[in-house]
Amino acid sequence: MIQIYKKRYFTYMLLITIFWFINFFYKPQPKLSKIILKNQYTDLLDKNNSEIELVSNDNRVNIGKPYYLINKTDWYQINLLSFWRKEYLDLALLDKRLKFEDIKIEIRDKNNYAQGFYNNRKIVYACVNNPKDFFYKFDHNNVRSTSNFNYWKKVFINNVKFTFNFFKPINYQCLLVITSDIDLFEKGEKEINEKIFGKFIF
Repeated sequence: MIQIYKKRYFTYMLLITIFWFINFFYKPQPKLSKIILKNQYTDLLDKNNSEIELVSNDNRVNIGKPYYLINKTDWYQINLLSFWRKEYLDLALLDKRLKFEDIKIEIRDKNNYAQGFYNNRKIVYACVNNPKDFFYKFDHNNVRSTSNFNYWKKVFINNVKFTFNFFKPINYQCLLVITSDIDLFEKGEKEINEKIFGKFIF
């Protein structure tokens, strides 16, 4: 009887170890859609001077290749991001890699974006799903009422839904826009559409 328990224990520990190694060395990430630059002759930045390299070790987010746009006064770096769930949209996942300084979150209506300094120059950045919606963190504006029963009811329902959809995740994608145009997110929908979405098909 003791031998049987030992075998089960050994098998159990072996499976856990194998799972840990698989999870550590192979972290599946959400898929990325194709993104195409409409005008192939758009001026590109000198990558040696302006590239902000983005790498994520978090399997909740996948980062597409960067595009660099420049006009007379400002530069723009655009990466397609893909998350397993919209609730994972939190650019703090990337902040350690960005090496930005003095990061502050600015709130505009229901949206928010981050501003900071890169190479001693002020920049702003956010994940943009469409010209109306841009976020540094999806739930940044939500105040959590942990003493409220309805709050915990919502958390429970969301977790049940997540459990049922765990093996059939629906990706949430957006464009990460990092730019020296510090007024971009203050200018509104028309400006974002013209400077960002008007340049890409995705």
